Amino acid sequence: MAATTLIMSTTEIIDLALNSATGFDAAKLTDYILPAQREYLKPYLSKTFYDDLLADIAGSTLDADSSALLNDYLKPMMAHYIVYDAFPEVQMNITSKGIMKNTSETAQAASGAESAVLRNNKFVMAERWKKNATTYIEESQDLDSTKFPDFSKVADTTSNKNGIIFY
Repeated sequence: MAATTLIMSTTEIIDLALNSATGFDAAKLTDYILPAQREYLKPYLSKTFYDDLLADIAGSTLDADSSALLNDYLKPMMAHYIVYDAFPEVQMNITSKGIMKNTSETAQAASGAESAVLRNNKFVMAERWKKNATTYIEESQDLDSTKFPDFSKVADTTSNKNGIIFY
C-alpha cells in the first residue's frame, strides 16, 4: 500500500546524512522513516502530491521529473530530518537498567551541548534541502506549467530559532 511506502532505505540515509559514520547501526533509523515522511514531507508536498509520489514509488512508475526531485532533493532533505528525529535514540539506549549513553572504548562521548549543535545542524541542513527542492519545483514549473501540478507553495510553519537544546 502506498501509505506505508518508504521513500528511502536506511542505507541511503546513512550515505546522505551520516557519510562519516562508520559501523553505524542502520536499524536505529528504520522506525523513523515513515513518521518523518508524514511529519515533514506530506505537509510540504501536499497530501495529493505526496500520495501520488508514494504510489509512483510503490509501482515503480516515477517519471523523469519526479525521479530527479526525489533523488536530488527530497531524499537528502528527508535523510537529515530522519537523523534529526532519531538522534536521541542513536545517542542513548533504553534498557531494563534505565537510559544508557552510548560510548566507545576509543572515542569520547560528546557533551549535551555538542550533541545539540550536531542535532540542530541536521535540521538546518534538511531545511536547506527543502528550499532547494522548492526552487527546483518552481523553476520546473516556470519552464513548463504542467510539471508538478499538485505542488503549491504553502506558508512554512516550521520554525527553528537555531537555539541549542540540552538533553
